[in-house]
Amino acid sequence: MKVKTYSYHDIKTGRRFEGTISEAVEYFDVCKSSLEKWKKSGRLERKLIGSKENDIMTNGEKISSPEVKRVLNREFIMASFR
Repeated sequence: MKVKTYSYHDIKTGRRFEGTISEAVEYFDVCKSSLEKWKKSGRLERKLIGSKENDIMTNGEKISSPEVKRVLNREFIMASFR
């Protein structure tokens, strides 16, 4: 799965970082909402520099897909009559 990579610059401390949002959260040691607040307030500059493959593999089938919901509903109804 591709994820966007950014260049970050903390104006207050002068620190710079390049990576994904989740990597930046770890690097700056803040939560994601704080990172967004810094960006909105002007403390943090963020520029898109590209994308990269992450290690998360997905099979494309979500639990919320209609097929899975039908199967789960049927199993739940059958279990309620046992």
